[in-house]
Amino acid sequence: MLSGIPVGIAGGIIYSNGLKKYNDPAGYDELESYFQIPAGIVITALGGTAFIGGLVLNIIGNKKMIEYQKKLKNLKLGTYCSPKAIGLSITYTF
Repeated sequence: MLSGIPVGIAGGIIYSNGLKKYNDPAGYDELESYFQIPAGIVITALGGTAFIGGLVLNIIGNKKMIEYQKKLKNLKLGTYCSPKAIGLSITYTF
């Protein structure tokens, strides 16, 4: 999720740099700004996609973590010691 933010920012910087060169007649290099503008758009879109995908996976992972923590509360481990045997008990309550 966090890696999508810098990628999106980098794409925005490349895009704005390409627009600035495109709009400035003195610093206009047709080939350079021809590639910077679409590259900036693509990189910004990839950054946004990575951010949204990471956010969705974070939400799903958080819900699963809470679900498994609730299941873990129902599991009890214990030891027992009697004259006949020494052991470990595992109890799961529903």
